[in-house]
Amino acid sequence: MGIWLAAAIAAGALLLFLRYRHARNASQQPICDDDCYRLAMNHTGVGMAMLTADGQWQECNPAMSRLCGMPPERLYQHTFTDLFHAEDAALFSLPQEGQSFSREVRLRRDGGWHWVRLSLTGIEGGKGCLLMEMASTQRSHDVEADLLQKQDHLACESEQLRVTLDAIADAVLATDEAGRITFMNPVAESLTGWKEQDAVGRPVEEVFKLVDDSSGETQVSPVSAALQGLQVCFLRDGNRLRSRDGTLYEIQDSASPLRADDGRLMGAVVVFRDITSNRAMQEALDFQATHDALTGLTNRHGFEIALQQSLSEEGREGSILCFINLDRFKVVNDTAGHVAGDALLRECAGVIGHQIRDDDVLARLGGDEFGLLLRHCPVERARYIAERLIDALDAIRFNWEEAVYSIGASVGLVELGDGLTSLEDAMSRADVACYTAKQQGRGLVVVYSAEDSDTSRRHMELQMAASLRESLEADRFELYVQEIRALAEGDAGHFEVLLRLRGRDGDVISPAAFIPAAERYQMMPHIDRWVLRQLLQVRGEELAALTGLNLAINLSATTLDDPGFPDYLAGLLQETPLAAERLTFEITETTVVNQMGSVSEVLIWLREQGCKVALDDFGSGFSSFNYLKHFKVDYLKIDGSFVRNLMRSSVDHTIVESINEVAHRLNIKTVAEFVEDMSLIPLLKDTGVDYVQGYAIGRPEPLDTLFKRHLGAALGAHPPLH
Repeated sequence: MGIWLAAAIAAGALLLFLRYRHARNASQQPICDDDCYRLAMNHTGVGMAMLTADGQWQECNPAMSRLCGMPPERLYQHTFTDLFHAEDAALFSLPQEGQSFSREVRLRRDGGWHWVRLSLTGIEGGKGCLLMEMASTQRSHDVEADLLQKQDHLACESEQLRVTLDAIADAVLATDEAGRITFMNPVAESLTGWKEQDAVGRPVEEVFKLVDDSSGETQVSPVSAALQGLQVCFLRDGNRLRSRDGTLYEIQDSASPLRADDGRLMGAVVVFRDITSNRAMQEALDFQATHDALTGLTNRHGFEIALQQSLSEEGREGSILCFINLDRFKVVNDTAGHVAGDALLRECAGVIGHQIRDDDVLARLGGDEFGLLLRHCPVERARYIAERLIDALDAIRFNWEEAVYSIGASVGLVELGDGLTSLEDAMSRADVACYTAKQQGRGLVVVYSAEDSDTSRRHMELQMAASLRESLEADRFELYVQEIRALAEGDAGHFEVLLRLRGRDGDVISPAAFIPAAERYQMMPHIDRWVLRQLLQVRGEELAALTGLNLAINLSATTLDDPGFPDYLAGLLQETPLAAERLTFEITETTVVNQMGSVSEVLIWLREQGCKVALDDFGSGFSSFNYLKHFKVDYLKIDGSFVRNLMRSSVDHTIVESINEVAHRLNIKTVAEFVEDMSLIPLLKDTGVDYVQGYAIGRPEPLDTLFKRHLGAALGAHPPLH
């Protein structure tokens, strides 16, 4: 405004001056001389010039020269229209006397363009002369351009923000400080069922409607809490978003207050996402993690969680843990196949499920074993339920491919009283009770009792089996050896490898205390592999250095039935420096009789590797002569029950003689076990027995003791026994 006011005043003064000068000339009465005119022209800040009627320069003031950026002499070389942008100059019209023309134009200056306000006035009585006035307006243009640039930048940022919000997978809506909707992205529109243009200005609770999952009642939006508490707020569990069409969505959401730079509250923004499918997938995964895929029942993991909760809660007295083991299921699985077995398990699960209450927990623990947690149930009532379950399972007639199968069940019960807090202890007691029920004739219900001898023994075995795993990991097993001495002079020495267990208290535990549990709970393959690894891999070089030493190693029935055992042993035999010819593997007569097919193949394979085979405890069943024709063995160990009473029983003497004679006819050497009296030696020698073993020859000793004696080449150099 200051520039325009000054220009107007200057123009008015100049026009007034020109009129007065014209009047003076006309009347010949001088009012002001030319010096006054030039003084006014030179001191005004407005560019002024006089032009002829056709636009030629006559005179300009210093301000005009400065605006144009050139001295007057150069300025006069151009027509005034050449100074302006061609588009602007094309719009010029030279005014007639008494008329004026004014517009904003672009002046050529310093290689660029400069905005100015140009005014042309036809001077009255000026013989067609024109007054040209020019003032800079560039600053206002710069301010306007800067403002436009900022507006464009803000518009661009706003557009980018909207594009971003429209593109993200999360739903976003914004409100003002009163909680009214100001913005929604497409995802928010989709989930709420509201279009942005319809939702803007409405209260957020009307558009973003949350309801309680269980009651269906409308809940307060977290936006209100965010606006009131001025902090980020999250959706409470159990709430769902109800769309405009009534659809319910599981969502995750957060509401945050929006503040201006000065801290003033401007509103809130809500970010939320649909997790309905994710929640369903998570629920499915959780279900799979705690449920059996075959029957749909709770699995062992889920059952243990429920059992642990029952053990931890107060007032759990009266709850009963049941183990249900199907009888004769293996017959169906082996004869009809696994598909039939799976179908039978599903049918059994349905039968059991119909016999229990809704709040009881039924689970398939694995194989043909089910677990049942009867909540707050007296033991007599639990026994009745268990007997009813057995009757229901016994009544099943399972039809499969024109064959009909019947099964049964044995049930073990455990009271979850104050004295029982451990999950492992509860499960082991139930297992003991169930096993006892099967051992006592099947189809029975047995309640666990610590005073019962059968359940106590079974429980001890179970605890021993659990400790065996720990003992293997802690390397608490120890190797012992017992000499097997030849009765003939010059024969090589033999030592049977025996196993001992060092308890946590340091005491040595004999095999009789842990082998039954290891066999019952399928731990023997792991123990046998540990023994072989120690002998052939860990101590192979030391044993190989004891020339003349032959080792007899026991193999369990479960190891011989392990399809991976030959490959495992083959790997050790390739690595060990101990020759295979110095190894004899002992197998019990019972194992041979019960597993003729699988054992025969393993025995053939062992002898192909160069190892020898001994048949242990021979004669204990006295039906073994027939089997000797089918198995190639190198040694026959006569059962100690015949050897021990050899001098007092003519029958035992005859049996030993018969075994020895048959063995020799088959080129098998014999070993007499349990030789505890030196007086037996001459009799056994006369009978023709090749080797003797027992306390009279040598007691079991640690393998390290054998090394310490530095037997070396002296092994087998014992004096003859008489």
